[in-house]
Amino acid sequence: MVGAKKNDDLGDNSGSAYIFRDTSPLGDWGSYSVTKLLPSDGQEGDTAFGLAVDVEGATVVVGAPAYGSGAAYIYQDTSPGGDWSSYTETKLDYPGSTPSPRFARSLDLNGSSLIIGASFDNTQATRAGAAYVFQDYSPGNDWSTVTETQLLQPNGGMNDQFGYDVAIEDSIAIVSSLHRDIVFICIDNSLTGDWSEMRVEEIPGHDDFESFGRSLSLDYPAFVVGGGIGEVEAGEAYLYQSCFPAADVSIEKTADTQDAVVGQDITFTLTVQNPGPDTASNVIVSDALPGLLAYVFCSTTQGACSEAGGTVTALLGDLPPGESAAVTIVATVLDAGTAVNEATVVSDTDDPDASNNTASVTLTSSVYDLIFFDDYGRSYACVNSLSGDWSWTDLSSIGGAQTFTGAGRIHWNSGILWISSIPGEPWHMMIRNYDRYHLAFGHFIYPAYRVRSSLFDGNTQNNPDICE
Repeated sequence: MVGAKKNDDLGDNSGSAYIFRDTSPLGDWGSYSVTKLLPSDGQEGDTAFGLAVDVEGATVVVGAPAYGSGAAYIYQDTSPGGDWSSYTETKLDYPGSTPSPRFARSLDLNGSSLIIGASFDNTQATRAGAAYVFQDYSPGNDWSTVTETQLLQPNGGMNDQFGYDVAIEDSIAIVSSLHRDIVFICIDNSLTGDWSEMRVEEIPGHDDFESFGRSLSLDYPAFVVGGGIGEVEAGEAYLYQSCFPAADVSIEKTADTQDAVVGQDITFTLTVQNPGPDTASNVIVSDALPGLLAYVFCSTTQGACSEAGGTVTALLGDLPPGESAAVTIVATVLDAGTAVNEATVVSDTDDPDASNNTASVTLTSSVYDLIFFDDYGRSYACVNSLSGDWSWTDLSSIGGAQTFTGAGRIHWNSGILWISSIPGEPWHMMIRNYDRYHLAFGHFIYPAYRVRSSLFDGNTQNNPDICE
């Protein structure tokens, strides 16, 4: 990927960018293809389109810091052969209000995250600078839906030019403040990965090193800082290796069933893993149970867990690299509906990837789990096989369908499920379900309403889903 900011295709100094692809059989660049990118709204004049470029997979980003207030263009290859014969274009404009902020003079792409520098941004002071993290949340990963978060340096001052160069990888970003000779390490500590909570560390320059942070490159846990003039007036670069402990804790969540009935107990298993590289200290798991679940108990393979106000909290302590811990939660279904049960894990150790700190299970519950439909269309019955609660609908009444509900008794005998109403009620209901043969029959009698309804279900496996 090469930028050519002075190219004249769309007018003097309109700019362009070139994508080079190796097409040689041996991968030695003996032959290659070239695709030229031009902005769809390009114009004559020094827009600096192509001053900053980056590529990752089938996505490239091109900066045009002098186009209005600055813009970044995201191109994505849509060709069947991956040859860039067709592609899409998405434009990200400067979200601030500073005139000529040099937005997109520097940029770096990492998966669904894009950091863009605006070294002349005036949010803190004249040309103090800023950086913006854009995150793609579009269903098709086409950058049609993005969020943006502004990053500012601590105590930014006039002409610092924070954002002169930028780099990002997962939850870590590095941003240079050129005229302060400082590189800032920004660590996203938010649970949602939206940079709403951030820790900042400073890497100061050297007395003999002017323009510290003129160029940056990040490959966690290492990064390189380049500058303009060193003590030998030939430029210098420094390689840094992170000494901060880091642990990429993650969580997975499963349930023994995701289709349940009212009264049923569901067992959730939360597995926390730490691939390292360091020990994760003070690991905490939180699980807020949705309203249709009632807490029963929890257990852990290490540490302890408790529940308060419907939220289960597990204090797992320290988790060494390569180790895992599990939390088991049992809850009872209280009501019918659909809910998402989400759990999160955090630790006091820096986590380079917060995207795997949340896991969820979608639960669907119903009042009844058994459906019996009369083969002759006279009636149907719905039954909760745990509680015995039932609903009987008589479809043969002259005045239209009538539905009756009540509490019942459940009894298994020799492979036959007996369901009957409770003695003393003004009606009598009975169903015999031969589970082995998928056959059921029964009746409902309510003398006060002159209801005598019968049911014969010759195949209980093909009934319509008509029960709540």
